[in-house]
Amino acid sequence: MIRFLMGVCAVLCAHAVYAQSFNIRGKVTGTSDGEPLIGATVILKGTTTGTITDLDGQFQFSIPESAVQDSLLVSFVGFKSAVVPIGGRNEINISLSDDAELLGEVVVTAIGIAREKRSLGYAVNEIKSEEISDSRETDVIRAMNAKVPGVQITGTSGSPGASSNIVIRGNTSGTASNSPLFIIDGIPIDNSYRGSNFTDQANRVMDLNPEDIESISVLKGGAAAALYGVKAGNGVVVINTKKGKSGISEVTFSSTTLIDRVNKLPPIQRRFAQGSGGNFVPTSQFSWGPRLDTMRYNGIPNSSSQFGHLVGQSSPLATDREAQAYDNANRVFQTGVTLNNNLSFRGGNDVSGYFLSLGDVRQTGIIPNSEFNRTSVRVSGFTKVGKHFKAEGAANYIAVDAERTQRGSNLSGVTLGLFRAPPSYDLTNGSDDPVNDPTAFELTDGSQRTYFSNYDNPFWSVNRNRNREQTNRMMGHVEFSYQPKDWISVTNRTGLDHYNTTSKAWWDSRSGEFRAGGGLVINNNFTNTVFNNDLLVTLDHSFSENFRVTFIAGHNYRSEYNNSLYAEGEGFIIPGFYDLSNTPLQNQFVDDFIQRERAVGLYGDLNLSFWNWLYVHFTGRNDWLSNLPENRNSFFYPSTAVGLVFTDMLDIQSSVLPYGKLRASYSNVGNGAPIIYGTNPNMTFVGTNDGQGLLSFYPDALIGNVGLIPQNTTTWEIGTDLRLFQNRIGVDLTYFNAITTDQIELMSLPPSSGFSSQLQNIGKVVNQGIELLLTLQVLESNSPKKLGWESTINFTRLRNMVEELTETIDFVTLTTSGLESTSSIMAAGNPFGAFYGSAWARDENGNILVDDNGYPIVDGQRQIIGDPNPKFTAGWRNTFSYRNFDLTFLLDIRVGGDMYNGTRGVMNFHGTHADTDTREEFIVWDGVVASTGEVNTQEIRLDQDFYSRYGLVGVSEYNVERDINWFRMRDVSLAYRFPRQFMKKLPVRDISLAITARNLFLITNYTGIDPETSLSGAANSFGRDYFNNPNTRSFGFNLKVTI
Repeated sequence: MIRFLMGVCAVLCAHAVYAQSFNIRGKVTGTSDGEPLIGATVILKGTTTGTITDLDGQFQFSIPESAVQDSLLVSFVGFKSAVVPIGGRNEINISLSDDAELLGEVVVTAIGIAREKRSLGYAVNEIKSEEISDSRETDVIRAMNAKVPGVQITGTSGSPGASSNIVIRGNTSGTASNSPLFIIDGIPIDNSYRGSNFTDQANRVMDLNPEDIESISVLKGGAAAALYGVKAGNGVVVINTKKGKSGISEVTFSSTTLIDRVNKLPPIQRRFAQGSGGNFVPTSQFSWGPRLDTMRYNGIPNSSSQFGHLVGQSSPLATDREAQAYDNANRVFQTGVTLNNNLSFRGGNDVSGYFLSLGDVRQTGIIPNSEFNRTSVRVSGFTKVGKHFKAEGAANYIAVDAERTQRGSNLSGVTLGLFRAPPSYDLTNGSDDPVNDPTAFELTDGSQRTYFSNYDNPFWSVNRNRNREQTNRMMGHVEFSYQPKDWISVTNRTGLDHYNTTSKAWWDSRSGEFRAGGGLVINNNFTNTVFNNDLLVTLDHSFSENFRVTFIAGHNYRSEYNNSLYAEGEGFIIPGFYDLSNTPLQNQFVDDFIQRERAVGLYGDLNLSFWNWLYVHFTGRNDWLSNLPENRNSFFYPSTAVGLVFTDMLDIQSSVLPYGKLRASYSNVGNGAPIIYGTNPNMTFVGTNDGQGLLSFYPDALIGNVGLIPQNTTTWEIGTDLRLFQNRIGVDLTYFNAITTDQIELMSLPPSSGFSSQLQNIGKVVNQGIELLLTLQVLESNSPKKLGWESTINFTRLRNMVEELTETIDFVTLTTSGLESTSSIMAAGNPFGAFYGSAWARDENGNILVDDNGYPIVDGQRQIIGDPNPKFTAGWRNTFSYRNFDLTFLLDIRVGGDMYNGTRGVMNFHGTHADTDTREEFIVWDGVVASTGEVNTQEIRLDQDFYSRYGLVGVSEYNVERDINWFRMRDVSLAYRFPRQFMKKLPVRDISLAITARNLFLITNYTGIDPETSLSGAANSFGRDYFNNPNTRSFGFNLKVTI
């Protein structure tokens, strides 16, 4: 596909010379497959006379009669150049051999342009289809994890269809999304995240089928992404799908089965019973009761236990049955199963090609009644009409059906109810099937069976508090290319991305959350449509062998429409009937919200090539946006990049250093308002309240800001690309510095203003860092019988800092997600997303102050208490091949960055965390006595009194775990390809069988669940763990058959 895309780009840049007296014609093909090479350069050696092959690989031009005995110089990216004697012939067919050192060095860049990587002045990284497939991920974003330097990906949890947050080169905005723009075959698509209803909604790239992908290019710097406009301010992920190929006809079936299990849970104490102050209290929310090894059951069944209440072992009511510590987590978390089946058809000839795929994913989660199902159908094709016209298109239909469970700061949260449950309380009530057996979670009167009235039994929650979602999505594009002359082409590409999501969530009237209102039901219908059109004119001319100019002029039109129809009702009239019609009319609320956004852009792209070793690249784009004030909605942003292949310039190629390049780029990219109607005052319809039909309106709580100006990011980067020791070692090193100014953030206003908030330009954020990519051919295998070893290492060191905020603003709160005690903020002089909360009181030397009784003192002022940003991240991918076996594994490394473990704090408060196992021990707190300044020597006991003071939300800093590291095997696959001798006996071309695993092991110093988690989902805050759903470890196999 890379060869084809590059050929299309080149042929659209063709130029012919004026006719002479001797005509030469012919065809250029590849030696390996005989496929026509579209856009190969054919010139009379030593001159500028020549042309570029057309869509059929054919060429024709004229030379002087005096040159009929000279030679042709033929070249094409990824192939070895050839010098072919003319010998007086009018027709010459030429075959070029693959150049192993250059193949794969073509990448797809902005607006779908395929360019030779050596010509780029900025960093672009590519992920191949086999790297995506080897991960066995059903989510495209997670399939990219640990594979690209400068890209940080955080999966929210291991729940089916859970969101993933992706950030390229650091966060820049607190209000707008920091996610990059996603492009499929030149068309932008929506990747919205709409987390709500106490569940983790998927971001919409989850809809894509990874098996449809040929390659992914990550454009990180502004110089790489500038042509895409304002949506590309956070970088671009360019996805190229599989397409038909000439001379190939194949059918491929792939089937993957995975078993998913919880990979890490917080430690739970199993020694102490429900109660408080060392006494057993059967209705208590705490586990500060007596030691279980001193207790017996009284044998009188009740709603809490079929064996009766606990009594002391010396009590006359005691039976012989000893008190038991229940492993509730083992009963709540189940084995999840993922079934992923794909069938594709691919073929073509010299004139046309097609690709058709069918994909189906069926996933049940580790939490009961959680699932994610996705069915996708994709069809694409191309055809050539004559020598000047080509048409191509694609259509993709996706249907998603998901069921999600309650999580996070939520009285109905599954893990909240589980991890607060006393170890002496059996959440299953002795049932063998607690998910489907109501006696496990429901009493005979229909009320909930739980250890404490405010917190839901997890089995109640997964049955009585549900969240169901259905999405139907259609995306596609059509593209027409017309090449009237060899030196000019015109392309028009039109794309559409449309989807509708309907969801329904409800909480039973007897659930912990929304119990006061008698239960709640929420219906939501969300529709989103993105239309995009690009018109491109491409000119190309080689003035000589040493100078070539390519210029592209383009026009872009993009519109986005979304409509959210929201309805909720509170207070169910008939218990257990979860419908809006079952709520009183006066308790219902309906909102119909429509947003429209439009952008128009003009852009240009100029590439200059000198001597085939100096490349200069300029881009410029002007956008007009509808979401900025009318007199400020136009802005221009340029970029420039330079690439210098110094080994060619100095002619110093050697076996030690066959290739070396220096590169540098500068760019300026703008961004519009994150809220579409944030510039002008808006009115909300109230109704006809006067009885005469007069319409009533009131101003929105958000007041417009007509003085808003575009957010601006200026980026410069420098780097080098080296190939060493006969191309056995590749080094790509980049340093970048990105400065974002005039940040547009949603700011709170004082009540006296009459409004709640306003969009304002408020600050400056700087991201700078180093990216390193090493490619190693450790052991080169020239035959299947030899051991081969390829290795790729990527490394990122990023420093993020909020350098300035306007004088009237102390900080910007990113999100609390219901967790008010500790928030993520932007504050001047601190990293983006710093933790903000209560802290220990300290003296001028940083020592914690303690009172006269030895207890640490809490500072009265909230402050910065942690930095969630890692010091560096790295990924190490290895592929070993021997005979018919391939072993591939990916190691994922993160060093540094703090985590807020709110789960541990609350569990300590309740007495369920393993920390409270030491409740009978004494310690001396490290600090100085506030009243004397002396070193503290007073002992304190880590008992209920201590954790009542400092657990829960007593002091946020106590729950911040510092410098969290992880070392994990992200994925591993051992594949066996059946030998060709075996294939001859079957009507198939290839069969492979692979054993695969994800998160095979995790080594971390974090005491909670897997630290790859986020309470806020794919939103802008990160590093906070508050009863998040856990991650998973997966094992399974894959079968792939090609006919």
